[in-house]
Amino acid sequence: MTLSAWRLFVLADEGEGMITRIESGDAPPLFRGEGVCLGWPQERLAAAYAALLPGDDTPPPEFMQLG
Repeated sequence: MTLSAWRLFVLADEGEGMITRIESGDAPPLFRGEGVCLGWPQERLAAAYAALLPGDDTPPPEFMQLG
């Protein structure tokens, strides 16, 4: 049973592609490549997916010092 799935679109000099991350329960995520990413092993898809995720540039919240 699939709990969630996330897709990243890739645009490179070699062409277009997609990497889909499929999460299902306690099992490790499964990655699927399409387009230029088709045929890549799971390790390469996971590394590319992690590298392409946008960074969180928001600063951590500042808590007021009371008391």
